[in-house]
Parts: sequence; structure tokens; C-alpha cells
Amino acid sequence: MFRHFTIPLIILCVLGFTGCSGPSTEDLIMRAAQRKRPRDGDLEEEKKPTADNLAAETQSGKSTSADAAETSKLAGINATADDGSPAVTDAASGETAPLAGITIKPIDERKPDQPLSETERRQRAFDHLKGIGKALEKSTNNYKYYPRRFASNSAGIPTLSWRVELLPHLGYEALYKRFDLSKPWNMEPNKSLLQYIPDEYVSPERFDTNTNFLLPAAQALLFGDNKPMRAEKVEDGIENTIMLLEIDDEYCVPWTKPADYEPKNIRLMRADLGQLRGDGTFALWANGWPVLLGSGLTNEQLFKAMTFEAGDTQRAGDIHRDITVGAVSDAATIVVSTTPTGPPTESPSELSKPELVNAIPRERPPTESEIATASKMLREIYAKRMTDAKKNSEKRSLASEMISDAAQMPSDLAGAFTLQSAAMKLASDSGGVEQLCEAIDQRVGRFDVDAYDQNMAALLNFAKMSFDKDPDEIEGEEYLARSLRVIRAAISVNDFVGAAALARHSFGFIDRDNYDELPKDLNRLRVLLASAQREFDKASEHLQAYRDDPNDVDAAATFGRFLCFIKGDWEVGLPLLAMGGNKTLMQMAQLDLQGASSFRDEMVIGDAWWELSQQTRNGLYRQASQERAAFWYRQAVSQVPPSLDKIHVESRLSQLKNSQPTSPIALVEHLAKEVGVDLSQSLSDIANGQRKIARRNDDGDD
Repeated sequence: MFRHFTIPLIILCVLGFTGCSGPSTEDLIMRAAQRKRPRDGDLEEEKKPTADNLAAETQSGKSTSADAAETSKLAGINATADDGSPAVTDAASGETAPLAGITIKPIDERKPDQPLSETERRQRAFDHLKGIGKALEKSTNNYKYYPRRFASNSAGIPTLSWRVELLPHLGYEALYKRFDLSKPWNMEPNKSLLQYIPDEYVSPERFDTNTNFLLPAAQALLFGDNKPMRAEKVEDGIENTIMLLEIDDEYCVPWTKPADYEPKNIRLMRADLGQLRGDGTFALWANGWPVLLGSGLTNEQLFKAMTFEAGDTQRAGDIHRDITVGAVSDAATIVVSTTPTGPPTESPSELSKPELVNAIPRERPPTESEIATASKMLREIYAKRMTDAKKNSEKRSLASEMISDAAQMPSDLAGAFTLQSAAMKLASDSGGVEQLCEAIDQRVGRFDVDAYDQNMAALLNFAKMSFDKDPDEIEGEEYLARSLRVIRAAISVNDFVGAAALARHSFGFIDRDNYDELPKDLNRLRVLLASAQREFDKASEHLQAYRDDPNDVDAAATFGRFLCFIKGDWEVGLPLLAMGGNKTLMQMAQLDLQGASSFRDEMVIGDAWWELSQQTRNGLYRQASQERAAFWYRQAVSQVPPSLDKIHVESRLSQLKNSQPTSPIALVEHLAKEVGVDLSQSLSDIANGQRKIARRNDDGDD
């Protein structure tokens, strides 16, 4: 009785919001996710002039008489008007008058009576960083390139910093117009404008005219040359490259001065950073995402984060930490993100999940200098044997021997690490996936490296080295088996591009004559991954909006849709869906979160999700809705007594079992079952399992 009464009521609540003549449920589900991105030119009401353009206009006599008159007044900025706005002394009359259009007060009048607490200082610094990041994004979108470090006059002399050029995008256009772009920062009228430092550049410790927000400016760094840089020229990816730092007080500069952070040695930057905030350095990735560069980062990690040219495999997720605003003493629980294509996909407060700690302590990777020394010794020891290994079988055998030797080196970290690298190279050169995976697992199990990154990089390099090999020389099925595990991990960290690449290579390596549906499924997987990437791009914009404004329930719900329907993270996504946005999904999420007290309730929730799936033609959303229905059906089916209800539930589960997977996760799981791959273990678990086996074998030998 309960079920027959409840199902129509629930379906009416969930599906009846649109009315007969309104938009379909599909439209409601997808409307926010398919919002068109604004064109670059639509991001601002008007295109702001660059410093160089204004300087050129001033020098060529194109500035208006009004601008010229305003510039002529700047000689006497030395007072404050009655309403608190900056004032000038008119050169002709000697009378003080407000500086038109500028409401910002001199920095001395903005200094608090009491020093700020550590939490307040961190909050202000974080807010300033985000404000600068948004302004840089606007500037880059408008002009199609990152700003130059400084403007120069006709004689080639640096005059003013990029921080001045950014003023219109920070909302200080009136102040921007007061600068004479042809004169240096420390000459009038520019010198007198120092005191009007924007809040975004102010140090919450000092409240003076110096700023700690500097660009990394040295050869090989993003702003090493004073030339416009387009995002596509950042070969390491803007999501993996640092573009702005909150530098230590020792290196702060007057905010208008054309000066930035120029390390003496770009490979030894650690000593210059991390003193201001205690737990690390506040910074921005070049895509505008804030990041805490932790105080425990090595010089090599900092070097790779700040260089922009291809050549290293470090991803943002290797070092990314969310910025917390609590005192450092309260920040012990800061979560290290493992997202590889940039900043974390979850909000630092509501959405982050801690990475599980490996059960076995791991050792630090050797430094580059240690690896270089070990590599030299390895070449001397193995040179002849590596040269003599001509056949694939001989190369694989030597790779296995190197892996075994590495396992017997408990105190020689560099030696073991180098042997593992050599074994991976030999395995890749000979098509030996078994040896490749063994070397990967040994490294991940022993050293403090990211399991996903190591697997992805090794498999992609294997494919690169095997591109022109005969497929018969390659262990294609073994490559597919490991790739499916890595693809599943790639989806979880939103690396859909990397996942698609592995699917493409797996298709090329398997013996397609031995399979009917497998090759087709791999091609379908690539298509689904491309679609998922587009959905993630849209969701990322809404995640940023939600981070900026936690009360933006539409943005939260849009990102929640991505988490639930694309990524499959219902635990985190459902509360976001329930916050608002699309009414149908909001009601559905609220119903789901209420839970069930009986198998009848479980059937009701399952039916509601199933009916919702029938209202959308989008495969990703349909499959995910049916899988959520199956989640509730599976809980109910064992409790339902023999009845039409039981037949109904079993029929739905059977229908889903036999249906064509239409989401990336479902299709990967389908492929894994088809080839007999167990996806229940993570990549780290596999590596730790191999290490435990090795330890037991060593103990047995003793």
C-alpha cells in the first residue's frame, strides 16, 4: 500500500515541475551545464587600453585636452579632501581640490589601529591573491596574452610595473589615467601616486607602499622576457605553471616599480620563499587558481613548477595544496590535492577528501644530482650487456635482472631508482609490459612518488617507443590490463585527455582479430571521454564561481551534476545538487539524501531515479541515473518477498546489466570484466602488495 501511494507522489514531485508545455526534463538537467561560454570580448564592458598603447598616444599627441589637464594637476597631490577622497593642488591657483573619480585613500589612512591577527592576515592575503588572479584573467582574455612585466618609454627605459597596467581590470581606471606612462615610477607625477596603492597589492603585515605580489622573472620562467606571452605558448600547460608569488618581505618592491622576483639561481629558490606565511608561499597557477606552495617542497619541485617549457613531467597535483585561512597552528589538517591537470576539483572546505596514507612508509626520491651520479655508474657497469642485448627477449631478461638488483639495495636509493628507470626503458624498447609494470610497482611501493603519475607517464612513454613496432612484438593484452586501471584512476582525477590517449594506444596494441566487441568499446570509450572533458570544462567554471561565493547555489548544483553524473562521486555531489539550481534534480537529490527505512522506500527512490533517466537522451546522464537507481534496487532486492514487486526490481537490474554502457566509468568497468581485470585495488594498493610480497620473500630467505 505504501509503495502504490508513494511512487505517484514522488514521481509527481520529481518530474512534474515543468508542466506539459514547459521544457523537458532533459532541458532542465542540461541547461546550466550547456551554458555557452562568453566570448573573450564579452568578458568586460569595454576593452581597456594597455599601458603601451596609452603611452604611445600620449607621446604622439593623441591624448585629450581633458587628460592633459588632469595630468598637469598631479604635481601637487599632497592632501585629502573633506570627503576623504585624494586631493590635488591646482598648479594655477594653488588651491586644493579632490582628485576626480578616485575614492581610494592614501595607505597611511588605511592602516588599522591594531596589528591584524594571523588568521586575518592570511584571509586578506588570500583575498588579495584572488583579486589579482581575476584581474589577470580578465586582462589575458581581453588582450589574448599575459601582461608584460613593465612598460617602457620611447627610449626603451622601463617606466611602470604590470601592476599599474592591471589597474583598470581591478576597478581603478581613474587612478590608472593619472599615471604618465612615459615617465619612470619614481618621477612626478607617478611618484606621488605611490601612496594610493590598491588594496589588492597591500601587505596585511606592513600597510605601506611596497607589495609582495611579484611575477617570477628570470630566464626559463614565465615572465623572464618582457614580451607578451600567449597561453598556448606555455608548453608545460598553464595549469602546471606558476605565474605569481607572494614573496617574502626581503624581496618586496614599491608597487609601481618595474621590478619582480628575479632569483639569483632558479634551481635554488626554496631559501627565498615560505617565511611570510609560515606553512609555505601563496601563489597562483597561470590559469588563475590559488595554491599554497608548501614549505616542504624541494628546490627541484619549485623549479619545475615555475618553468614553462616542456621537459619535466611534474603536474600541479604533485605539489598542489589548498590555501587555508586559519592560523598555521590550525592548518595541520590541510589536505594535499592529487588532481594532475591543475588545481583540485573539489572545494577546500566542503569537497576535499584526504589521500589515503600508504601502509608502508616510503622513502624520498633521490635528487637529480644523485641520479646523474648513479646513472654514470650504471652505464659503466651495464654498458656491454645493454649493447649485447639485441633481441626483445634478451632486453626483457636484462630488465628483470635490473629490477631484482634494485630490490636488493635498501641503502642505495639513487642506485635503485636508476636501475628502475633503466629497466623501464629496456621494457619499453622491447614491448615488455610485464617488466614495465613490475618496475613501476617497485618504484611506487618504495619511493614517495605519485602512483598515478608514474603509471601514466610510463605507459605513454611505452606507447611512444613502440609506435612503429610490429604488434606481435608487444604484450598488447597486458598493456590493456594496466591501462584500464590507469584510465579508471584518470577519470577520478579528471584527466580525461590522458585516459583517452591510453584507450587509443590500447586499441592499437591488442590483437583485434581475437575480439568482436572490445575494439569497438575502446573506440566508444574515447568518444565518451572527449564528451566528459567538455563537461568538466564547463563544470570547472562553476566550481570557481562557487569557491568565490559559497552562496551561489546554482554554481554548486552545476558542479554537483558533474560529480554525480560524470565522475560518479554521489557522496560529495548529492549535497550540492540538493542546494538548489534545477528543481527536478534538487528534489531528486533531497529524496535520495533522506535515505530509506524499508525496502519499499528503497524501491521508491530507485524508481524515481529510473523514471528520471527515461526523460533524457544524454547518454552520460541517463546511464548515471540508472546506475543510481540500481544502487537502491540492489539494497532492496534481497528483502522483497516473492511478488510482482520483486520481479519488477529484478527486471530493472537485469535490464541495466544487459544495456550498453553510456558513461566512461561504466564502460571502463564493462571492459575490465570483459578482459578479467580487477579494478577494486588502487594503483598504490597494487604497488604496496608487491612490496609486501617482496618483503616476505626476503624474510623467508633470511
